[in-house]
Amino acid sequence: MKIKIMMKSPDAVHHAIREVAELTVPEDKYEFAYERDSEIDEAVREISEKLKRWIVYGECLTVEFDLDAGTAVVCEQG
Repeated sequence: MKIKIMMKSPDAVHHAIREVAELTVPEDKYEFAYERDSEIDEAVREISEKLKRWIVYGECLTVEFDLDAGTAVVCEQG
């Protein structure tokens, strides 16, 4: 048996992307905080663009669970 569950959580998606972006931009590379923030914002945009394959409107994600096989797959959107 398969079941699809759509999840909608704008904050969870945004916070996760922001956290990853912050980890990719070193703190000690910039003289001013706003320079790092600008770089983080750019990383967030790039990551968000790549995730559009699975995440719609920046907040919706659908997962298909196969209860017989014991697997879960994130469904591509569109």
